[in-house]
Amino acid sequence: LKSFTVGTITVDVSHTAPQVNQGFLTAFIVKSVNMRRFEVKPLIKKEMTDSSIIDIAFQLEGQGILGTDKYVNEDLDASLSVMATIGRAAAFDALVKRGGRITPEQTDEFISDAIESERHEIYLSLLRYKRDILGFDEGGESGSRFEL
Repeated sequence: LKSFTVGTITVDVSHTAPQVNQGFLTAFIVKSVNMRRFEVKPLIKKEMTDSSIIDIAFQLEGQGILGTDKYVNEDLDASLSVMATIGRAAAFDALVKRGGRITPEQTDEFISDAIESERHEIYLSLLRYKRDILGFDEGGESGSRFEL
């Protein structure tokens, strides 16, 4: 299962853990759409990883489903780290604007991972983060700027 659609919402689950149960996930999305808010029954959450919950919450939030901020904003730094890990550049950028932060060391690790896995969009987002938020250039020198 890489993605599925409920109504007008398509959810990408290609980055979720293998133990995610399609039936639970479908019920989860249907409930979210019907109630116009985001709720996770304990049984559903048990079947999903924290990173997949944050990922799906962010996707639903983009579709205007209310209540997702409880899961996305509960720990902005953790959410930011998840989006960097799974390569969701737009979500990463949005969380940075909300105040999510990761350490310079984490940033460098994510940049290395993005280069290794050839994920260009998240690589550029991480470079912008490193430049604009952390104030470092590619070589780690404070105060220098570099071109994206």
